[in-house]
Amino acid sequence: MYKLSRIAISVLSYQTEIPEKVNTILEQFIPSNLEKEIEVTKMRGQYRDRIRMHTVSATRKKEVEKLLVHLLNLIDEKDVRRITQSLESYYNPESKSIYLRLDKFKAANSEIVLARGSDVIKVEIKFDIYKNMDISEIWKEQLEKAGVSIA
Repeated sequence: MYKLSRIAISVLSYQTEIPEKVNTILEQFIPSNLEKEIEVTKMRGQYRDRIRMHTVSATRKKEVEKLLVHLLNLIDEKDVRRITQSLESYYNPESKSIYLRLDKFKAANSEIVLARGSDVIKVEIKFDIYKNMDISEIWKEQLEKAGVSIA
């Protein structure tokens, strides 16, 4: 038995970026039937440059489910397949979380794909797993709930 306990989607904006444009990138991850605010945290970088972290997160069951279903339907089909085939690369058993990194610049053009590197959109999908359940079974169940096919 398990439950989805949290989802967080975050992205950094740097001094050279317009914060409103970064918010617009993040807004596409919020389904229209869910009212969520984007939290913006101001920070300083390693070289004292100004950085903002833009985050949308949820811990309430219905909100987490809506965000996850929407996210899974946004991600490119071949990337969903890639995640499914190598889930152990994205899953941390200690935190019981799946971590995804999405291309920030492609997302600005509504193309949601996996990415490597540091300037990315970070996604954490956290589960509370009560019994020895296989994460791949949980992942497939979530894909099914979202109506996403990996065939």
